[in-house]
Amino acid sequence: GGWLYGQFGRYAPFLFGSAMLFLAIVVVLFFIREPANPVDQPDEPEAGFRETLHTLLSQRDSSLFWMLGAILSWFMGFTALEALLSLIGKEALDIPPDKMGQFVALLPAVFVLCAVPSGILATRFGRRRIILLGLTGLIATLLYGYTVQSVPMLIGFLVLAGFFWAFVNVNSLPALYDTAPYLRAGIITGLYYLASNLSAVLGPQLAGVLIDLTDNNYRMVFLYGAFFMTLAWVCMRRVRVA
Repeated sequence: GGWLYGQFGRYAPFLFGSAMLFLAIVVVLFFIREPANPVDQPDEPEAGFRETLHTLLSQRDSSLFWMLGAILSWFMGFTALEALLSLIGKEALDIPPDKMGQFVALLPAVFVLCAVPSGILATRFGRRRIILLGLTGLIATLLYGYTVQSVPMLIGFLVLAGFFWAFVNVNSLPALYDTAPYLRAGIITGLYYLASNLSAVLGPQLAGVLIDLTDNNYRMVFLYGAFFMTLAWVCMRRVRVA
């Protein structure tokens, strides 16, 4: 996207994104084959909203709610960073948008490389422990990000952020499943996406308000992210399983 922006202008990344979405639709329509008959399911009736709510509220273990709080918190911090990282490069480091777009790609690239190893480590040492390790690393990395003054320092920040974010994000949904084995998978998945998408709406907005209140100091996004990662760490400490 950053390269396309630099070569062909601001419309090119949007056209590229549209082409990728169209390609994904083609793959789903013509290459994904669902079984004619789904895997046998138990004949017990689906729990309704009232039954599910009663089940949630009647549980003595509050790990599910703490886990949802942790998910909401770490996505509040990370979605704000994702949304504003290009502006941080432009306003705080004087990096052109096309170049910054290419640098930002380092973060998801490192995340992808570390995704499978983080899952393996979580299987061996426990998801809760690995997530806490990732959150600790992200807090330190975001505090370091506040001091970034050059491109090499920025690259170091992006690599570390992608590395530790893999520890957190890859294991978040499985950890949520572990906290509520009494709920159906669809309900747990819905709660996960409720928390993560709510934070995707609120996170960048609150970070933008903070920037306005600090006279357009875009570096405050790093401190904002560190605060919410710390809040997520506190919530995660209260989770008893995973």
